[in-house]
Amino acid sequence: IKFYVRCSTGTYIRKLAMDIAERLNCVGYISEITRLSVGPYRIEEAVELNKIDESCILPWKESA
Repeated sequence: IKFYVRCSTGTYIRKLAMDIAERLNCVGYISEITRLSVGPYRIEEAVELNKIDESCILPWKESA
């Protein structure tokens, strides 16, 4: 099966998959995990490592 999970920090997706398989009384495995976002950052905004240069660096915003 293929599914999408929106979860909070500390959620273990591999454990979730294990629990689902156990509940179905079978075995399972994860063939692929892709993190689509972390906080406000989305994968569509990602920059490939070989394309990173100074223009990718954002100014530091100090929190209050």
